[in-house]
Amino acid sequence: VRSKNLFNVRTVKLHWQDNGDFLCAQVLRHTKSGKTTFTNFEIFRMRDSNIPNEMLEVREMIEHFSWEPKGYRFGIIHGENQHRHDISFYTLGSIEGGDKIELLYTVLGKSANNLYWSPAGNNVILAGLSNINGMIEFWDVDENMSTCSTEHFMCNEIHWDPSGRMVATVVTQPMFGSVAMRYQLENGFNLWTFQGVSLRKVNMEHFYQFAWRPRPKTLLNKKEIQKVMKGLRGFMSRYSKEDELRRKRMDTAANAEKITLLTKFRKGEKRRKERYENFVKKRITLGLWEEEKEDEYETLTETEEYVLNEKTEPF
Repeated sequence: VRSKNLFNVRTVKLHWQDNGDFLCAQVLRHTKSGKTTFTNFEIFRMRDSNIPNEMLEVREMIEHFSWEPKGYRFGIIHGENQHRHDISFYTLGSIEGGDKIELLYTVLGKSANNLYWSPAGNNVILAGLSNINGMIEFWDVDENMSTCSTEHFMCNEIHWDPSGRMVATVVTQPMFGSVAMRYQLENGFNLWTFQGVSLRKVNMEHFYQFAWRPRPKTLLNKKEIQKVMKGLRGFMSRYSKEDELRRKRMDTAANAEKITLLTKFRKGEKRRKERYENFVKKRITLGLWEEEKEDEYETLTETEEYVLNEKTEPF
């Protein structure tokens, strides 16, 4: 179907995109003298006629390559520093008939050696595992921004749930060997939202494996999925309005309940006050009532202040 001859090659790694739309051959090549090496990424567009090929050359050491699931973007981690690397994101334009490889942007100096893409795409975790000891950063590729940066000490696995809404960072230990002792104290898993909000932390002794329950395949075809993705902002706006109306109805119901309770309390207070006044009149009639003298007690007034709301506005 398609062939490509490569020369001065030391190693080749193949990376398929999840749907098989693209194939990347990561080729570590050496110069003619054999003293230095560099990396070529040979990208094949499997859905286009004759399977065209494009090449991306990177002169720095490559730490990691990863495709965006079901998309046409990819990220690479590169650099010469062992603990801090640069991360570059590229796009191919579209699944079929896209433009040339284009660099979106490069994120500099991150403590990461792995990329873990959400199954829904766009959101990716920049993870520093093994010798970086569990630094994780949640990244929004569309917006070019970090939504959360945190740490899960000794983390050695990361698993997205099939929907892409939650992710688990995991510390597991091998069943056998002396290495297992290293992880015993930190065994367990943390659950996060795709934006990096912590949901739950669980420590578990002798923890060997974590796996999400599989999710059934979608009933929508590709065109329907694309239609949903294109109109996603419209759906978000519509559902946001519906959520706001629902919240207002809930607030109104809660306020009505509060008003009912307040009215009931005030009626009871009025009855108790009338009962007390009648009691005072009877005691005065019987000559059993004495007026309170102000010099017999002391009135103390205490003032407490609470901050109900705080807002900072730029100049």
